[in-house]
Amino acid sequence: MKKTAIQNSLVSLICQVIIVVLAMVIPRLVMINYGSDTNGLTNAVTQIYTYMALLAAGIGQATQNALYNYLSDEDRHGISRIMSIARRYYRKISTIYAVTVLIVSALLPFVFKTEVSGWVVSLYVIFGGATSLISFYFTSLWTVFLNANGKSYITNLISLLGKVLLYAVIIVLSLGKVNIAIIQIGCFLVALIPLAFYCFYIKRHYSWIDYRSADVNDILPDRKAYVITEVAWTVFSSSDMIILSIAVSTKMASVYATYNMIFVALETMLNGVYYSVKYLLGITYHDKREEYEKLHDTFNSVFVGSSVALLSVCYLLIIPFIKIYTRGVTDINYIWAWLPLGFCLVKLLSRSRMVAGNLTGIAGYARQVSYVSLLEAVINIALSVILVGKFGIYGVLYATVIALLVKLIYVNYLADRKILNRKAFGTVILLSGNYIVFAVTVFLQYIKPIEVQNYLEFLLYGIGLMGIYAVIVFVMNVLVNKSFRGYAISIMKKITASRA
Repeated sequence: MKKTAIQNSLVSLICQVIIVVLAMVIPRLVMINYGSDTNGLTNAVTQIYTYMALLAAGIGQATQNALYNYLSDEDRHGISRIMSIARRYYRKISTIYAVTVLIVSALLPFVFKTEVSGWVVSLYVIFGGATSLISFYFTSLWTVFLNANGKSYITNLISLLGKVLLYAVIIVLSLGKVNIAIIQIGCFLVALIPLAFYCFYIKRHYSWIDYRSADVNDILPDRKAYVITEVAWTVFSSSDMIILSIAVSTKMASVYATYNMIFVALETMLNGVYYSVKYLLGITYHDKREEYEKLHDTFNSVFVGSSVALLSVCYLLIIPFIKIYTRGVTDINYIWAWLPLGFCLVKLLSRSRMVAGNLTGIAGYARQVSYVSLLEAVINIALSVILVGKFGIYGVLYATVIALLVKLIYVNYLADRKILNRKAFGTVILLSGNYIVFAVTVFLQYIKPIEVQNYLEFLLYGIGLMGIYAVIVFVMNVLVNKSFRGYAISIMKKITASRA
């Protein structure tokens, strides 16, 4: 099982790095060839797709958690039953999603403050929605199943193929300044290729799955709770650019999207590794409860520590990178001094609750957490609407930072006190130690900002700083986390023994 986790992580990391590099080329091309207005529009529409995807809210998480029990016992009938129920859910929402896409495509040209033609906006929405429709109807269920079964390296490889082809189409057509609606049609056609690979793989390896094994009245456990949680998280995480597009302009949404692109890239790499090994937490909790606590704390150090290292380097280099990246784009100012800190805090606080949040789901506390997620979303939206008028882009970003604290405190308290039946002191020390590293980074950047003139200097600084922070974060987590310290010592002993 550990070998599979390592394989998943390595494949995921390689795939995500390639995808991230390609993904960062696209906004630059759009800004240069189409302008900040179009870049802001496409990113805001992407967030609307995220909202429309709420029709499938809760299905994936509920399915994955329900599968763990049957996968650990290799119970084919139980697996088939859950898969049958889940597919029924996905198929039902597909028609509703298609109708929703058509409605949004008709209304959006009248809502956004944009200079892009209305018919272009409508076609862009329609074909982007058609791409998502393929995912809902066919591939979403297979992805959830393979990830829960420890086969995320398969989903990552197929995703890599799809993304490479997708970005190739966008890059070639953007260089030719083809209308963005035509580009979206090309993206839709490319999306059919990964579908073919999924069909082949599932039919070859899992033809035994019986999609008729569930009773018509069967439902997914805790699905309603996960619906609330996913709706709340989507509202929470995908509202800023939409609010900016409506209250300010799509150009300002482009500024937000440019900074957000970098942090999404970091999060994509971190999440790729996390979701590759996440299944270990679910299976260990059900099979080897006595080992789970050590695994929980070790994962916390790995994910929070790696986040601190990456975000610290990012904080030091993001303004120099933005200056290089937006060179030649003059239709709006992209240098905002306090945006990096806000984005870093959003990602750091989010990562600090991932392991605890996962535990609350597999331990059966999804309903309680869903209410807190809803409260968090309400606080974020309310503060964003209130603050955007006076503080603009800073208002929507720091509203998110404030709201994040609510669920961060709750899920870590619930994980420690109610589920693991222990004091929360260890988690507080673990998080505090890592936060101190980031706080010192903020101070150092304020005292002596780094200047970078080109991408080569940026790359060299990045490699050097990443090496330094990897050591610092590793030492800090060895000091503050007993479980991580034990894991590190065991690895060192194995390395020493192999060399003897």
